[in-house]
Amino acid sequence: MSSSVAAMTGGLVALAAVGGAGALGAAIRRREHDYLAGGLAVALDGPADPLPHALRLGFAGLEIALRLDGEGDLRMTAGEPEPLFERAILAPLAARLTGSTTGRVHRDSRESFQLLLHLAGGDPHGAFAELDELLGEYRRILTPVVDLRVTPGPVRIVLLGPRWPRASIAARDDRLVFLEREHHDEPRELAPLVTHALASLVGWDPREPWSELPAEARHTVRSLVREAHADRLQILFVDVPDRPRAVRQAFWRELHAAGADYLGGRDLAALGRFLRGPLPRVDHPHSHRVQQ
Repeated sequence: MSSSVAAMTGGLVALAAVGGAGALGAAIRRREHDYLAGGLAVALDGPADPLPHALRLGFAGLEIALRLDGEGDLRMTAGEPEPLFERAILAPLAARLTGSTTGRVHRDSRESFQLLLHLAGGDPHGAFAELDELLGEYRRILTPVVDLRVTPGPVRIVLLGPRWPRASIAARDDRLVFLEREHHDEPRELAPLVTHALASLVGWDPREPWSELPAEARHTVRSLVREAHADRLQILFVDVPDRPRAVRQAFWRELHAAGADYLGGRDLAALGRFLRGPLPRVDHPHSHRVQQ
């Protein structure tokens, strides 16, 4: 065994002797980056275990996709084998919060951690029934809605996409999930988040290397942000181009300047550097600072 490996082993043994798993967990937390308000880690196509990386980099939320397998279990749609949703996401969050002194996922933030879930496969009603049963076991860490009264908790779950059974979810008086907004008359306590597909919305052509968004596109983005915030809703623009990087930066700059509540990206290191760098002036206050 090399001296460096021996030293590391000895250090870990000593650490375990002092405080066991709790001390090791505290050491890991000390290595975490500061909280990134509005930073959303997009892991729809991997990696298979995205939560530790997203938390270490300080991200405010995580977006993943689930499917209901043939055994009736919810699995993430990444990795081989695809990990169980409970084992990869819910159980680690619950364990992290057990040792939390603030009652929040990130110790330097009072905001709820955002967990955005797509349904990629399986019977929608069966998938939601399984999800609902599973979430009931983790109610203490979630944001519940009872008779349209929201009690902010450490984690808020929002279901995205058209596959979830919206009507049956909306009819429930006691929920542990929210929906993305589809209709103007939906109560904010049911659907607090507006989403827009950004690239198609502003007519971006991959053959056009935008260094900044054209005036018309900027106006569209700002108008949608103002409209959402006027209704006390949060807003997320999806499908920001990953490449070229200069175009991705232009979109991120515009969304931040417009006051979008969340900036999502698959390249977490790049998005983290952007959010920690010199940012453009924000035209409108972020509504994500108002808890749901």
